[in-house]
Amino acid sequence: MHFDPSGFSGTSLFWQMLYTYWMNFTLSVKVLLGGYLIVVLYIMARGEKKAKFFFGISLLVLILVCLNPWMCRYLVDKWGFFARYFRFFWLIPVSLGYTYLGIQLYEKAGKKGRILLGVAVGVLFILASWQTVIMTGFGDLYTGAVPNTGMIPVSNIYKVEDDILEVSDIIEKDSGDPNTVKKTLYNHDVFIEMRTYDAAIIPFINFGNVSSDYNLEDAIANNDWFAIISTYFSGGTNGVTDSNLSSESLKTAMDNTDCEYVILPNDNPYIDIWNEAFTSLGVAGRYTVYKVK
Repeated sequence: MHFDPSGFSGTSLFWQMLYTYWMNFTLSVKVLLGGYLIVVLYIMARGEKKAKFFFGISLLVLILVCLNPWMCRYLVDKWGFFARYFRFFWLIPVSLGYTYLGIQLYEKAGKKGRILLGVAVGVLFILASWQTVIMTGFGDLYTGAVPNTGMIPVSNIYKVEDDILEVSDIIEKDSGDPNTVKKTLYNHDVFIEMRTYDAAIIPFINFGNVSSDYNLEDAIANNDWFAIISTYFSGGTNGVTDSNLSSESLKTAMDNTDCEYVILPNDNPYIDIWNEAFTSLGVAGRYTVYKVK
């Protein structure tokens, strides 16, 4: 859910962030958040005094402390919280709100109502677990779309791929400061494990924007830096010719972004251009690490 913040000054950054977050939410998340707002309104109107105080004060404190345009601007400019600002929204007590509502409905319902409520909770639990089931490699039990590879043990104590550990070590050794955010270009597979091991190595571009569908010729003509970078990174071929495929076009595009490092799969078809454009810090298994600036 990242985007280029350079074009948004003052408090406009906060509203653009909210818009970006909302447009990237799945339908289920939108329903969940919309339902929570209804739950809060119900609590304010019909809830107990203690519940009104808790949910009202918690939202008020969050808004005053971090969820407002001015504090957003401060946290982004002074502390570099742009890529992680959305995590403040995790502090909103959504689960507690639904739990409170469920208890209220249970206490007011009769025997049949409680049975129906229990069935509804069970169904919601199954639906909520669906994505987890898919992600753990057992999706073929339901759809046949995902092969069931079972559980594969990881040799290191961090429980992430060894290649990721090596990549992180290379970048951190070059940066010299493990506490400083390093804006890096990498794919979603790397992201899933990197955030577990080294949260300071963050993506500088939304994964949804890394696509092979861009037209390189049009991107160069329009100075669309992200499209140019995406084409070289994803191995796209649209609009690619011998005349526009060069290390210079890639380097120029990178110079116009705040990307610092690149974690490139070794099977990238344009790896020779990457090698010509940037300094390779080393190879870690399936990846080559480049220093961009």
